[in-house]
Amino acid sequence: DELMSHAERFYKQYNISERETEIIESLAQGKTNKEIAAELYISVNTVKTHIKNIYRKLSVRNRVQLLHMIKITDEGNTNG
Repeated sequence: DELMSHAERFYKQYNISERETEIIESLAQGKTNKEIAAELYISVNTVKTHIKNIYRKLSVRNRVQLLHMIKITDEGNTNG
């Protein structure tokens, strides 16, 4: 529960929408754009647009950086 409120704070801080949050969580589970699109009933292009927006908001260039940033932020929260 504490982690959830942390995630919420993180998403709020970076102005991440509810849909973008769903996409980030799917990426964190290792899902492909195609799998995410099928799951959320949206086109692969829409998924890509959301991902681009997420990258822009978080100033990252790819999934690895995105997941790393989320992981670091999570760890920072648990230690302090």
